[in-house]
Amino acid sequence: MLHLIKLSHSHKISHPALAREIFKAVRDKDCWAVDVPVSGGDIGARDRKLTIFAAGDGGVVEWLSPLFEVMRKHTYIGEEGCGQSYKIANQIVVGANLMGLSEGLVFAEKAGLDVRKWKESVRGGAAG
Repeated sequence: MLHLIKLSHSHKISHPALAREIFKAVRDKDCWAVDVPVSGGDIGARDRKLTIFAAGDGGVVEWLSPLFEVMRKHTYIGEEGCGQSYKIANQIVVGANLMGLSEGLVFAEKAGLDVRKWKESVRGGAAG
């Protein structure tokens, strides 16, 4: 039986090795830790549409499922440290999307397009 007082969870972003170190340190004290970074930002949090990358002991993650479901959905992705790696990969995609949007805006402007209309037109397509 798990006792909440013996559980630590982290939604912060850190190096995967740190998540593994934390897991080992708390296990040495007969406690549990889960690595659960989230994606969705402040809007996702407000609208309860966060994605949770849950890593650590599968039984502990399952036990915490009702808590995670309040925030939306979680995906169990593996051992400690994996949550951080998933979040880093997620942020790479976010950064690439922002760069693509920036390049598209610069091109549209330099091509003499009405940038406002361009943004409205691409919103409904694959770029939206």
